[in-house]
Amino acid sequence: MTVSAETNKVTYDCDGEQTEFSFNFKVFKKADLKVVIADSDGNETVLTLTTDYTVSGNLSDGGKITTVDTWASGNTITITLDMDFDQPTDLIYGGSYSSEAIETMVDRAVKMIQQLVVASNRSLLLKISSELSGLELPDPESGKWLYSSDGETLQWASTADPDTLAVSAFVETLLDDATASAFLTTLGFSTFVKTLIDDEDAAAFLTTLGFSAFAKTLLDDEDATTFLTTLGLDTDLLTLSLPANTAISAFAKTILDDANAAAARATLGCPDAANAAAARTTLGCPTDPAAGTAGLRTLGTGAQQAAPGNFASGSAIIKAWISFNGSGTIAIRDSFNVASITDNDIGDYTITWDTDFADANYCATGMVGDESTSQRAAQVFICACSAGSLHIMTKRDTGSDIINFDFIRINVMAIGAQ
Repeated sequence: MTVSAETNKVTYDCDGEQTEFSFNFKVFKKADLKVVIADSDGNETVLTLTTDYTVSGNLSDGGKITTVDTWASGNTITITLDMDFDQPTDLIYGGSYSSEAIETMVDRAVKMIQQLVVASNRSLLLKISSELSGLELPDPESGKWLYSSDGETLQWASTADPDTLAVSAFVETLLDDATASAFLTTLGFSTFVKTLIDDEDAAAFLTTLGFSAFAKTLLDDEDATTFLTTLGLDTDLLTLSLPANTAISAFAKTILDDANAAAARATLGCPDAANAAAARTTLGCPTDPAAGTAGLRTLGTGAQQAAPGNFASGSAIIKAWISFNGSGTIAIRDSFNVASITDNDIGDYTITWDTDFADANYCATGMVGDESTSQRAAQVFICACSAGSLHIMTKRDTGSDIINFDFIRINVMAIGAQ
């Protein structure tokens, strides 16, 4: 029979149960097969005929193997042709030869060629357009990698030992830094520069530099005309073609001919500090951001005003407040410095502050109402006070008893040090 162009190899995934595996290529005897088990790490084990598996079928067009053991999922079993490279048929001089004997000889030759093709397909091959020939692999050597120094031959090279690499004393101080912040400190980056480096976008970068929202709108203007428009100036200034009867003072002219921003700042008498802290010192601003809020009291979200002398302490301003609907599903109407509110039970709530107080000794107060003109006496009770949260209860006088009650409007505020 003829021999088709086949790969003479088949691979199956094991499942822990299957023991029968078929193959669809011709073999001349059972020993012409090789059966290999490979685990999930690629380690291979060659099985032994009769001991580990048996072969059945007519073999001329395939058959099947039956294994003694099973292998768990993650293993594979491969059946491939593994013939001896010999020619066992002896043709006697002058004798008669059957066509079957001749065909078997030819079939064996083709099968051996196919076996070599399967092996070569797993080998390193040069591109078909390569002009190299006779390229040889050197014997493997432990701990080395393969490379070519001349583009024509291959040799092994040693990997550098990191323990023997020569580094400077300064680089050693970088290599032992435990964090990125420590690494930047070793490189000489100031704390202020670090705050710039970790900004995630240009807007955050400019904010750290102290640019106002208006200044940012100038910086993203794509041309001079847009820049002047943002400033509210006549765009004719762009070419200095001023409207009729427009006078420019001598001082304005000194600004218009400044070559760069630094020169303009110098003309205007603006500080040219190296960083934000130096700029605050130059401008006479407080170096402690918290000190800037001393003598102020909160009017609303982010709003403050100057307070009388007895409010000069930072502990005397409202540090947090909340207005919420405690009836049904609680809902925050508005708040300041409040992270969340929890509905514990009827008339029972826990307010969690966004920024904790210094301790539990702050002052908290509140009031409630159901937004009607016929209200009974009601009160906010403080159940527990901690630096990070406030536990309150709201109660109502029914006339015969005082009970917990969910009011439509509950207002709470807190004053103290943070």
